[in-house]
Amino acid sequence: MDNMQQILMKESKNGSDNNQIYLYKINDYWFAYEYSAFYLYSICCVDAVFKYTEPENKKTILISVLKNGYEKAGNPQLRVVERTEHQMVLNCGIKCKGFQQWKDGWITLFKDRYFVQIIQEFYRSLCKL
Repeated sequence: MDNMQQILMKESKNGSDNNQIYLYKINDYWFAYEYSAFYLYSICCVDAVFKYTEPENKKTILISVLKNGYEKAGNPQLRVVERTEHQMVLNCGIKCKGFQQWKDGWITLFKDRYFVQIIQEFYRSLCKL
């Protein structure tokens, strides 16, 4: 599995001309970060979206969460390019614009801390790689 730095590097390239959605499975949830989160939110029905602040450098990361994978959305614009047990890459047939405005305007309100705890555990495990 990619570490957080590798994930964010992929996402920085994803915003320029790559219309792919990178998903990472944690427990029973699929997580998408940054541009992937934006694409997923823009064309698919997600279960949650939130901002996470990395503890070390205070960088804000945007995250979208799917409970059962993208298949439930039934969107013909999404096509699986690669899939393993813990990672999936989808090709997105639509070019979405407005990522930075969307990210800057997003305010997360949590009723519980479940996703935050999962992300913190995931982040710690990725940083150890």
